[in-house]
Amino acid sequence: MTKSSPQAFVKYDWNLSFDETKEFFKETGVLVISTSELYGGFANLLFEIYGSDIIIPEGIVTIGENAFDGLPITSIKLPNSVKYINEFAFRNTNLTEVDLSSVTRIYEYAFTKTPITSIKLSPNLYDLEPGAFSDTELQSVVVSSTHAPRTNQYYPPDYCIDEAFDKNTVLILDGIITRDIAEQLVGRSGSNLIIPEGVVSIEECAFEGMSIDTVILPNSLKTIGSYAFAETGLENVEIPENVIEVGSNAFPDTTNPEPALVNPVEMDALQADSDQGTSEPVLPDLVTEFDDPQIVSEPVLPEPVFEFHDPLTGSEPIQIEGARETFDPLTNPNQISGGTVSEFIETDAFGISG
Repeated sequence: MTKSSPQAFVKYDWNLSFDETKEFFKETGVLVISTSELYGGFANLLFEIYGSDIIIPEGIVTIGENAFDGLPITSIKLPNSVKYINEFAFRNTNLTEVDLSSVTRIYEYAFTKTPITSIKLSPNLYDLEPGAFSDTELQSVVVSSTHAPRTNQYYPPDYCIDEAFDKNTVLILDGIITRDIAEQLVGRSGSNLIIPEGVVSIEECAFEGMSIDTVILPNSLKTIGSYAFAETGLENVEIPENVIEVGSNAFPDTTNPEPALVNPVEMDALQADSDQGTSEPVLPDLVTEFDDPQIVSEPVLPEPVFEFHDPLTGSEPIQIEGARETFDPLTNPNQISGGTVSEFIETDAFGISG
């Protein structure tokens, strides 16, 4: 290993002191971290390795107090092992976005005085202390309305969503945009709207009557309520592919067609041919019968059926290759048990008719 291929990893049984580790790093370009908490000394060495784009090695659990404070880092990649971010850990850095989806506790002022515009918080977050994201450029954030349960009952959760962010940061609770939240978003960002990732639902009439020139919808979005963007002047919108439901007149002013949901793929398969009335419809995999006299002359029988027999009409049984007999208490009370059926059932098997 040479200086031209630096790397960092965690090794808890590493016996060298920090100064010896630093010398080892200078000689080999390899940084060995012997603790689960990353403090300032190691943070500075990571900055020497990666520059402004920091990668935290797997095995680190805690980002220590003031660890990266004042370093000109612009991005950071956290492994799933990181659960705690201590006070002032990233204060006065140049971070603009950060994924905290594995973090369960964020201490006070951890990201204060940074130009952050986008964050992703964990649904398992149970501590969010005051000032954690103060003095940032966050316009909006998706955050859970309640904290996750904490395993240590001796220390109750400190979940201060009203104090963790700047007063003008719009808090989208549980990923749902209500009318009130919509008004705050437009008031904060103006007529060019970016809905943040994490939003799953836009309620009906949410943005109705507001002036919107453009809107970017997130991939996380699932439902859009009726009249959600009615009378906004919005002419074009791209619906993310993960959206499963769009209410009526959600985008009445747009020139591009509003998608027909729910689920467009299956609906197209069912309706494409039946609308024409000229051929059998295409059925989804789980559908075994589609009995429409205008389209299908005989029911389509599933594979377990061997024979279709109608003793009431006296007609000859219809042999269906590779199938078993249907059981209908009205037309065929003689149920056939499991197993291979190799001959037809007689019309009067018990001689009842004399």
